[in-house]
Amino acid sequence: VCSSDLIDGTTVLGTASGVEGTAITYPEYTAEEGYVYSWNPAGITTIPAADTAITLTRTAAESYIAFETNGGSAVATITGSYGDAVSVPAAPTKTGYTFNGWYSDAELTEPYTFSTLPASGIIVYAGWTANTYDAYFYVTYNGESTLYETVEDVAYGSTFTAPELPEEEGYSFTAWTPATFVMDAEGKDYYTTKTVNSYTITFLSEDGDQLQSTTQTYGAALNCPSAPTISGKTFTGWTGSDGSFIAEADIGTATVPAGNVTYTATYGTTPHTVTYYVDGEVYTTETAYYGGVIPTPAYTPATGKTWSGWNIIYDTMPDYDIDVTSTTSWIDYTITYYMSDSDDTVVATYTQQHYGDTFPVPADPELAGYSFAGWDDEPETVTGNADIYGLWNAHTYNVELVYGLEGEDSED
Repeated sequence: VCSSDLIDGTTVLGTASGVEGTAITYPEYTAEEGYVYSWNPAGITTIPAADTAITLTRTAAESYIAFETNGGSAVATITGSYGDAVSVPAAPTKTGYTFNGWYSDAELTEPYTFSTLPASGIIVYAGWTANTYDAYFYVTYNGESTLYETVEDVAYGSTFTAPELPEEEGYSFTAWTPATFVMDAEGKDYYTTKTVNSYTITFLSEDGDQLQSTTQTYGAALNCPSAPTISGKTFTGWTGSDGSFIAEADIGTATVPAGNVTYTATYGTTPHTVTYYVDGEVYTTETAYYGGVIPTPAYTPATGKTWSGWNIIYDTMPDYDIDVTSTTSWIDYTITYYMSDSDDTVVATYTQQHYGDTFPVPADPELAGYSFAGWDDEPETVTGNADIYGLWNAHTYNVELVYGLEGEDSED
């Protein structure tokens, strides 16, 4: 009869005894996570010919940490045994993103802390934050590019909306180039080319016969033909199909308009003087021709005033000098004073105040329990409608409490 002791380190887990060849039943044992267990010597299933100690051996399991970088640069897997100390690897890189840490789940909700290798292999996942960049939009004209607009803080890879193309009378703009609006790393530049337009300019005689029709460039000196000479009439200028009029004296400085225009030769018989008045004072004079267009010089009213416009009662210039009148009127403003910004009681109202007038100020109001501290805004002159609010300081009072018994002198 022989026996076999089954030992875990120095602890005897059990003894199997019997005649040689009797089957050995191995005892149960508690296995710890992260370790591999084996009986040594291995492979003994029956009682041997001599007493034998069979030892349960515990070895740390092989383990690893693998890295899913989610589109970033590769990070080598960390291998070793359960419990081995590990360090945080160098952060991966990814174009257009900033690395924000490792996570234990693919949804990137649980940050992972590196310390030792786990009981079994795991995968950790890289988290990324998209960088933001600016898109710059330029207008190129005559070989020079000028910044037009900036779209700021666009996340890498995101689609963004380009600004509307510029609009400028007499010019055209090509579509933005490149034509896709998805943010690249380090920002993105876009360009539109500004091109001056050309228009068809046609000149007709008074009777409608074509004198000239050419393509001319916007803003360039207007190429006008010589007007036909008509007996008994004086050429006064060109009347455009767009409602414009180029006086004979201004032909040398006229420029090509922003559009296709047909000009018709316009004639008058005798030059006359048009005198323009504003509020009864002479503003300027112009020369106009009998039967021709009456000029309308520009006028800008003073600040705080409106202007009636020129009172022209003729469709065309009569055969004599004329006066053209106009008037200006003050815009009436209202100044309202209130008790305070929380009390809309009106203290005073001043109407028909005009721009530049000395700002009206009422007498100081009174309010029980308060001292008046002034008005919140008190300009020197009127510039428009205004609401002014009073400022107040609350009074403070002292309350003296005297101790004494009824019927006794309070000094005791």
